[in-house]
Amino acid sequence: MRHRLILIVGLCSALITIACTANSSLFDKDAIQDHRNKSSLSVDMSDELFLQNFPTTFQSFTNLFQYDPEGKSGVHYLEANGLIDRFYSIRPISQTIPKMLSIAQNGSYAEDAVAYFQDGARKMLLSTNVTQFCAIAQGYSSKQLEEFFWFLIDRRNPFILPLDNMKNHCNSKIMQLANETMMRYKKVHPKKRWTSGL
Repeated sequence: MRHRLILIVGLCSALITIACTANSSLFDKDAIQDHRNKSSLSVDMSDELFLQNFPTTFQSFTNLFQYDPEGKSGVHYLEANGLIDRFYSIRPISQTIPKMLSIAQNGSYAEDAVAYFQDGARKMLLSTNVTQFCAIAQGYSSKQLEEFFWFLIDRRNPFILPLDNMKNHCNSKIMQLANETMMRYKKVHPKKRWTSGL
């Protein structure tokens, strides 16, 4: 009788676990994916596998890389800069731009990994890669681009978008959104001191 009871309890536990992981309202899918990525993200991976395992949302990015003063830092916190450098080194950059835009959605400034990721995106806009960025960005909605530009600007000392570098490569819609986002940020944070460098 006791063995049957143990077997029934074990089966019930397994069914509850399956039900919880299948129901997205009860379980965070990003957290599940983060757990899977713990041991599957390395600078030594092929570009394809690295991109496949790199986070796709701001939440999953911070879960993996960000420092938490309460001791719950991301599993890749200590190697975050190396992994972020690896992300930005993948060529052609047309493979990384969609993921970069996706991570920026609902993103906000934080020191360490987030700031380092923002710096990588800014370097891309300051380089000759801005042409590829502008070509890909045309396929995104105004809201998505505004969120991306806001994410880039959002810092202790906000970053002035490199409009001069962008103007010869981006269409007027993208340029207008970049400029309007900067103006809106200045209204929301009027006392912040702006910088044009990294």
